[in-house]
Amino acid sequence: MEGDDTWLLWQLVDSALPTGGFVASSGLETAFQLGLVTTPIQLAAFIRSSVHTFAYSSLPFVTEAYKLTEQYHHHQQQPHQRIQEEPSNPTVQPPPVRSDSKATSNQTNVAVSQLFNSFTDLDHLFHASNSHAAVRRASVAQGTSLLILYMKSFRSRSSPPSKSAGTDSRTPAAADAHDNDLARDFKAAIRLDRAKGHFPVCFGMVAQMLGLSLDKSQHLFMFMFVRQIVSSAVRLNIVGPYQAQIVLANAKTWAEGATTVARYLSIDQVAQTAPMVDMMQGAHERLYSKVFNS
Repeated sequence: MEGDDTWLLWQLVDSALPTGGFVASSGLETAFQLGLVTTPIQLAAFIRSSVHTFAYSSLPFVTEAYKLTEQYHHHQQQPHQRIQEEPSNPTVQPPPVRSDSKATSNQTNVAVSQLFNSFTDLDHLFHASNSHAAVRRASVAQGTSLLILYMKSFRSRSSPPSKSAGTDSRTPAAADAHDNDLARDFKAAIRLDRAKGHFPVCFGMVAQMLGLSLDKSQHLFMFMFVRQIVSSAVRLNIVGPYQAQIVLANAKTWAEGATTVARYLSIDQVAQTAPMVDMMQGAHERLYSKVFNS
């Protein structure tokens, strides 16, 4: 991994990143108040189940959003593929534009429009697959915050060509312009209520625009989820800060195991694998007093 990518990863896992990731407990607060998770051993079991169901229910959306962003960039660059570096001989004139260039441009615009609709469809599908209001709110809050963070803090960062995109001839300036167009248009769709802005979809989109590999993006997504639960456990006083680091280290095996399988799942294979965790997330709305939003 190049040094620039390493620094970016450190920045994205920083707890000071303003995405609101620490306002949700993913059902842990409900489990704690019901007396189901009160010890480190019970916490470990809860994390193991949560990681598995989260990987199966959310990671495929990250993967699909990442791939859609790659395809979006690929189609966006089509009208510019004929643009080459200026010839060393200034007397050489560029070749005339072919008569079918307008038709090609129209086809590209249609493809880009269809891909953008695929983003909104993916976002709505995630919304439909999560029936709990608290989970939806937390996901939308994190997703829109991440998108705003990218637009305000990261969009000037030139995105290198993706390793899995084949021969990507985009210049850094063109890559930046296309990234900004996609982020701006998706944010506008959220504002017009054509999209919700759920976290997995926005995460996959932003990760690709930042130039992270799909593998790193998937593992980063899972790590942030586990860290969120462990942080919630500390705030609920289930474990102390030192014990929490032991729990977080032990969770590596479960997170990587779930990621290894779920990273290849298609959207049609999305599933909840821990019904009790799902029920505890839904019961959060019924808590009389609560620390977390979900």
